[in-house]
Amino acid sequence: MIKNILTLSCLISTLLTAQIIDPGTLEVKTAKPQISQTIPLGVYLGTYEYPLHNKYTISANTDGFITSINIKPYATVTKGDKLFSLKSPKLLDLQSKYIATILEKEYYDKEVTRLIPLVKKGAVANKKLIESQNNLEKLTASVAFKEDVLLAYGMSKQQLKYINSKHKPDPTLNIYAPASGSIASLNVQSGSFVTQGAVLSLLVNTSECHFEISMNWKEADSLHISQKLFTDTEEFEVFAFAPNIDTLSQTRSIDLHQEGNCNARGGVSRNLAFYRKHQAYRVPDSALINYKGSYTVFVKRDNGFEPIPVKLLGSSEGFSYIDAPLNAVDVLAISSVLTLKTIAQEKDE
Repeated sequence: MIKNILTLSCLISTLLTAQIIDPGTLEVKTAKPQISQTIPLGVYLGTYEYPLHNKYTISANTDGFITSINIKPYATVTKGDKLFSLKSPKLLDLQSKYIATILEKEYYDKEVTRLIPLVKKGAVANKKLIESQNNLEKLTASVAFKEDVLLAYGMSKQQLKYINSKHKPDPTLNIYAPASGSIASLNVQSGSFVTQGAVLSLLVNTSECHFEISMNWKEADSLHISQKLFTDTEEFEVFAFAPNIDTLSQTRSIDLHQEGNCNARGGVSRNLAFYRKHQAYRVPDSALINYKGSYTVFVKRDNGFEPIPVKLLGSSEGFSYIDAPLNAVDVLAISSVLTLKTIAQEKDE
């Protein structure tokens, strides 16, 4: 039993000793790792973009003549502001048919009301009442259908209420701003004839802005949705990742969200140096080497250097940022690291 314990102790001692690399007469420069609260990601060229749901195409709902334009290019508008007015012969024709159907429906409505007491008295055949009721149901459905058509052409419920009560057509179709924003373009002039679907103007809501960059896919995979990224003066949030990696550049596009607006800079491209907040050790690039399948640094001990596996978090301007089991008194080899690796490999053999 004692013999086994001694054998095990010798084995453990041998293993521990094997972890210390004796540099012999080799001169090795050393440096202390510095604690950093940020990890630089690099400088990236990005472009400000407005999300698609903040871009609006103002189109003509029907053929017609533009009678008034209430906006100017690049003007700021509020949701519900009247932008255009047009008069449409096609819309007038639809309204005339709508009014004719309303009048016919009102006639059968009165006819059914008149026939009900007469049928009860036996003065009128029930068949005539049933025919009138069937016609009233058909006309009621027809009125509802024609109302939906007119609404689809851009007429308001208030206009339909006016037509229904007055039995008069409203020749003017008003087009209103679907959201608050700025007029990006104005494509028509007063008096011009437009066809259904013609683009009258473009509206952009600049209250939300995104910054799109492309990053090496390995570095991009180290980020996550909602993670905060920083520059010296601005803050961004990872909003979305492109589903595909570019086969040529091996980069992945990232959509960064910036709180508030971007001062109407949609389309502007900028080079920005990003970093993320994370505590790490900052060491010269020369301190790191790939050893046994992982990044490794050599930490100075009393009788040599000990190889310590580390996790590389980022690098910039000759320095690497690592996650490692180090402390404030540790000293790392920053020269002759390749020689230390060779000695370690020979010792392993």
